[in-house]
Amino acid sequence: MASRISGRFVSSMTLAERFWSKVARGDGCWLWKGGLGGKRGWRYGYIWFSGRMERAHRIMWLLTYGELASGFDVLHRCDQTQCVNPEHLFLGTAADNMRDAAQKGRTAKGENSGSRLHPERIPHGSDRPNAKLTEKIVQFIRTSNEPGRLLAERFGVHASAVSMARNRVTWKHVGR
Repeated sequence: MASRISGRFVSSMTLAERFWSKVARGDGCWLWKGGLGGKRGWRYGYIWFSGRMERAHRIMWLLTYGELASGFDVLHRCDQTQCVNPEHLFLGTAADNMRDAAQKGRTAKGENSGSRLHPERIPHGSDRPNAKLTEKIVQFIRTSNEPGRLLAERFGVHASAVSMARNRVTWKHVGR
């Protein structure tokens, strides 16, 4: 039941009533049937709470166990982002979440890493935001007979940066 107050609809249902009306209970995962959202293919359930959209599994934790401790997230044992079964949820830090993902093989590594799949997204050379050298300077360094420490002083970098550029450890994309 909803009523209109000053142009907005206001629900007379409690948070718990609104929440449970969107849950499909099963033997295993209890799937969220309300609104979904998220980035990179991860589709989490969302519900309106305290003036903003909140992830449904976090609201399940709140309804079941009470407030979340500061610095903790609600994680899924089942890895089903739409699951709100409290038996499938546990508290952990962001580091715990990454460790859990790595143990379950859900992190990109090796040939499946972002840098391997999309090398065009990685800035190189002077396109990098913190680059102190340019392609022209690297070409000059490679053809110069000056000692590395003098070149480093001239260009405002550490001598190791000059050495690595000269030996093609860095700036591999620049020709002689």
